[in-house]
Amino acid sequence: MEISTFVVYIFVIFGFLVLPFVLLKTIKNLKKQKIAIVSIFIFYILVLLVGVWGKLDISLKTTKLTFDFSQSWCAKSINWKFSHLSTFDIITNLVMLIPIGTFIVYFCHKKWKLLPLCIFLIFIGLFCGFFIELSQFILPIPRSVQLSDIIFNSISVLIGGLLGLLLIQLTKPDNKDQNRSQQYRSRNF
Repeated sequence: MEISTFVVYIFVIFGFLVLPFVLLKTIKNLKKQKIAIVSIFIFYILVLLVGVWGKLDISLKTTKLTFDFSQSWCAKSINWKFSHLSTFDIITNLVMLIPIGTFIVYFCHKKWKLLPLCIFLIFIGLFCGFFIELSQFILPIPRSVQLSDIIFNSISVLIGGLLGLLLIQLTKPDNKDQNRSQQYRSRNF
């Protein structure tokens, strides 16, 4: 499948950055808000798995996605060095798991203090990165296995968590608005 790279960027930016923010600002019912966020997250996981298990050839104009399961099972070498990394690889791995961190913070921010939450986010990032690299090693797909991806994925989840905390602060209703609505309800009911 071949698609315009610009369309891919717009899809990712809108679907995983803009849409969740808009939903948090517009949907006031907490239950509906959670359903919408979980639905977006499930869709994100499906897109992530396609990207992880498929072969993506990205150029400035087009992005090509193919699936090739003709490789040998568990027959890859693991690259332990950081010297081979391209800027594109680093940016991709730093951005790829941001929604996971945002999702975790959305559901856990009231229960945890900042430092334990950040440690948990790093742990989840390491786990997700390890799972992705292990699946790329085991499955017969033409993907390389790199230690650096695990580290950058864990940083990506942490960045997502910190962005999630910022998002929660930006979408939190003002105390003035809450006080006004409480005063209105108490006067009228």
